Amino acid sequence: MLYLTNAPIIPISGEDLIVRAKEVSVNEAKELINREEWVSAIGHKSTAELLSIALEKEIPMNRVEIKIRKGDKILAFSLNRRLEEGKVIKNMKELEEIGYRLMLFEAVIEGNGFERIMKLAKDLADCIQNETPICDEKTYDWLSLEMHKII
Repeated sequence: MLYLTNAPIIPISGEDLIVRAKEVSVNEAKELINREEWVSAIGHKSTAELLSIALEKEIPMNRVEIKIRKGDKILAFSLNRRLEEGKVIKNMKELEEIGYRLMLFEAVIEGNGFERIMKLAKDLADCIQNETPICDEKTYDWLSLEMHKII
C-alpha cells in the first residue's frame, strides 16, 4: 500500500524493518499515485488541497493513524522550512516561495531478513576495516552480493 503523508515520518508496525528513502519529483509522484493503490493520511486540509493541485489528483484530508509493513510505501510531503505558529499556506504561489519536497519511503526488509542484513553489514564493515583475519577481495564481493540479494 502507498500512504500519502504530510510529514516525512515512518510509523512502523513494531517489526524490524529496513526502509529505503529517496526524494522524488512531482512527475514521479504523479506516476506513483496513478500506478499504485493509495490511501491519504494527510491530516491538514490546506496540505491536502495544495497536494491535489500539485499532483493533479484529488487528495482528501484523512486524519488517520498508519503503520507500515514490508512492501508498503510512504509518499511524504515536507516543507523546506518550518512555518511560524498559526501560519497556513493558502495557495501554490506561497508554497512555491517556501519550497517543498516529496520523499518516497519503502519498507523493504523485515524479520529474519533484517537480522541477516545487519549481520552481513557488520561482517562487511569488519572486512573493510581489516578486522577480519581472512578478508580478501573475494570475501568482500561475496558479502556485498549476499546483501544485495536480500535488499
